[in-house]
Amino acid sequence: MNMIMYLYDQIKPYQYYLLGIVVLLFLYGSSKRSVVEGFDGLDSEKYAPEVKNAHIKTMDSLNVSKYRANYDDIIKHKIKWCDSQLLSHIVSDKLDLNDPMTSKNTEHIKQLNSIQDFKDTLTKSLKYMNSQ
Repeated sequence: MNMIMYLYDQIKPYQYYLLGIVVLLFLYGSSKRSVVEGFDGLDSEKYAPEVKNAHIKTMDSLNVSKYRANYDDIIKHKIKWCDSQLLSHIVSDKLDLNDPMTSKNTEHIKQLNSIQDFKDTLTKSLKYMNSQ
């Protein structure tokens, strides 16, 4: 018993260092575990055809060859709508010019940028449709 107390007294000043070493060894040991991929290679053989079939189903339901002119008009009108909304909000007095970094200003700018992003999406969709 006396020997154990002597050993304990010798180790006590270094107890936190020893605890840190044990924790580091534990973390090192747990990082050596094998990584499991989230996407099984076997599933990839089935997934590509599923994506292709979903694309074909969507394109069939849209019937682009029959309704191309209608879709073209819809997209072009939405692009014009985006342009008019951007212009309307840009020339409005919604921005506080004296304090440009207010949350109200940044929210207004985010909304404008979202409309611009939507317009870009419409333009890309129009380009994609015309390539079909």
